[in-house]
Amino acid sequence: MTLPPTAPAVPPPWIHRLLYRYARSGEHPSKRRLLVAARKIPGMSPLWAEVYPGVVMSLDYGDWIHDALYFHGEYESATLNRFDQLLQKARNFTDIGAHHGMFSLRAARQLAERKSPGRVYSFEPMPTNAARLINNARHSGLTNIDVFNMAVTDESAVVTMVTGSTANSGNTQVSNDVVENGLGVRANGVEFSTIQPILPEGALDVVKIDVEGLEARVLKSLFDAQSKPREILLEYFPDAFDYGQRDTIPKMLQQAGYKLQDVCGHDFSPDIPLTDNNLWASLQES
Repeated sequence: MTLPPTAPAVPPPWIHRLLYRYARSGEHPSKRRLLVAARKIPGMSPLWAEVYPGVVMSLDYGDWIHDALYFHGEYESATLNRFDQLLQKARNFTDIGAHHGMFSLRAARQLAERKSPGRVYSFEPMPTNAARLINNARHSGLTNIDVFNMAVTDESAVVTMVTGSTANSGNTQVSNDVVENGLGVRANGVEFSTIQPILPEGALDVVKIDVEGLEARVLKSLFDAQSKPREILLEYFPDAFDYGQRDTIPKMLQQAGYKLQDVCGHDFSPDIPLTDNNLWASLQES
């Protein structure tokens, strides 16, 4: 879905701005209690905040990613710092597992302000998350973004997907891969597709992948495309997800010609924990 031309962000209502400033101020014993009470005021759920210059998002108090954005202005700060650095030379950005748009909207704002604006291609399989991303883009005035309500994998299929609890709305997995106890949302008929027929030729440049264990299938789809991404930021969390063999993901990337580092720029080692559980893969010139 392509939105109209880019426009300035719509500032949140004054009471939302006031509450956001309060949330970002110093801690005191009753602060959380007052914020919970404020949510009961009509029009205060969800909370709206400008989490990055020109990026306005709706946030749910109690969702741990949203809480990080609301109270600290960012989530995975080391990864965002690397991301901003990679965007400086980016022609466009592809977000696979976009959730509510923390990376997509940040990239769209930066790419929109250039002399030759770039585009963002966002893939989010859960309909509720994709709709929220589109709404966040509208409030942010960001329209250089295409939102695809689908998942990227190595083959076409239609599946059922579920989220984790409402405290982690970004934990979206294929239903038969999770214990379905206390799940937040179920979506039937989610489309899986390879990426090649969707994006225009040459669109892959900087890519972020966060797909809760389906990373190998996404990489296969990317490597089957006409050109490989130049830079990849990828969640790599073998303690949480089954990748087959633990070294499957690093081997795939290395064999495809990528240099592996953590987001702080240190060479990757399987024996050293990754900052933010994210891996940075940079395509080397042949």
